[in-house]
Amino acid sequence: MVKNLIDSFRTGKQDLFDVWMEKNGEPVLVRYMAVRDAKGTFLGTLEIVQKMGFAKEHFAK
Repeated sequence: MVKNLIDSFRTGKQDLFDVWMEKNGEPVLVRYMAVRDAKGTFLGTLEIVQKMGFAKEHFAK
């Protein structure tokens, strides 16, 4: 899965991919982003992990 994701970033087919999961009983968003230079050349992948328990509480109201 990771190889396919990086290939889709490299070819420009995709720039962003989100994965929702639960870790230690809390919802977590893992976001993968293609990093490109000013000319659009693929440089690498950025992975962001954010706990989302606050959003679950907010929208439960």
